[in-house]
Amino acid sequence: MSELSMTQILPLIQMAYAEDLGDAGDVTTWATIPEEAQSVAVLNSRNTGVISGVDIALACFNHIDPELELVAHKTDGSRVVSGDALSLIHI
Repeated sequence: MSELSMTQILPLIQMAYAEDLGDAGDVTTWATIPEEAQSVAVLNSRNTGVISGVDIALACFNHIDPELELVAHKTDGSRVVSGDALSLIHI
């Protein structure tokens, strides 16, 4: 099986967000979180397994906000156990 390029993946990300957010966007976030708010999110593994799709996950976050600071702690093929930090996102 061949790998997909980001050129092929980006339209899929755009379609997924368009379907999820529609024309109104994320109204719950806009209504409850001040625009100037900053935070840090840590994505952790829920189970033991092997990581896949890191580049796609980071591209999804980058699509929403290109200014997010994204740090991947694991790469595709990495073995993880429950609780391992996968990535860090400065919002």
